[in-house]
Amino acid sequence: MESLRADAEYAYGGTPNWYDVTLAGYNYVDDRCSIYFDSIFKLNRQREAAKSGISAFGQTTNAILGVTGATQLSMTVVAQAFGLASNLTDVVAGTYLYELPPATTKKFVGELARAYRDGTARQKGSIDSAPAAYGYIRGYLDLCLPATIEGELVEHVGSAVAVANPTTSGSGVDLRIASEGNLPLPRSFERPPSATTPLPRTRAPKKLTAEDGLSRVGWSEIQTLLCVEPADGILGKTTRQAIFDFYQGRGDKREDVLKVGGINNSDTHLLQNIQVLSKGKTCVERGVTNAQTVGQLSREQ
Repeated sequence: MESLRADAEYAYGGTPNWYDVTLAGYNYVDDRCSIYFDSIFKLNRQREAAKSGISAFGQTTNAILGVTGATQLSMTVVAQAFGLASNLTDVVAGTYLYELPPATTKKFVGELARAYRDGTARQKGSIDSAPAAYGYIRGYLDLCLPATIEGELVEHVGSAVAVANPTTSGSGVDLRIASEGNLPLPRSFERPPSATTPLPRTRAPKKLTAEDGLSRVGWSEIQTLLCVEPADGILGKTTRQAIFDFYQGRGDKREDVLKVGGINNSDTHLLQNIQVLSKGKTCVERGVTNAQTVGQLSREQ
């Protein structure tokens, strides 16, 4: 930790900014992790080269034995010996290598490291002492350890979700793979809105009324009943005025029907029942001229 303090330029006493010391530790871990991946990358290439060399020597040796007239048993023993050498090369190298290529694994670890750094920046206020900084650095170092890498890779594959993507070719189904790594950050990492940032305004849902309960066909039938032209099924000022006149013909002054939302369920039921009695005939067919006359006749009925 003293060396990391020096890397963060706090080597001359005083209380350091432990977040800066933590970043210095991250940089040191990154350097060591890069050396580690460079080593296993070279080991992977050496393994492939060794296997190719063993295979080439085996083929050449068998060719020489064949030309010199060696027995079949000798040729079989030599072939098995070279095969054993090739398998042992895989066994030894596999002790230090991952199943995935080192370059792919290094990129995966880089994504883990980036996310870890972002999380540290969001909660840097908690890094206020040497033990706290040490804990963060140790957690960052764990990202580059073989056990952690293999565990994260298994978890990443195990949490994958396949989604079918529709295609037009008709030659199969295109699948897209998503995992927890593609999901949005949890709410604990979201930045709360500041006091100067206004919250987004949300519009309250519209409260449904009796006027919303009728379709355009239903209002069109009522318009036909009340001599409204055209009977377009739209409840506008003309239709409201016709309903007002209708109630005047019945001796009822209903000014509330002129306002939006002023027509209630009793009004719509009454108008629909009278429409049924009129058998869907137009005003001309019924011999009426306006909505007030319709109201007078409905009162008599």
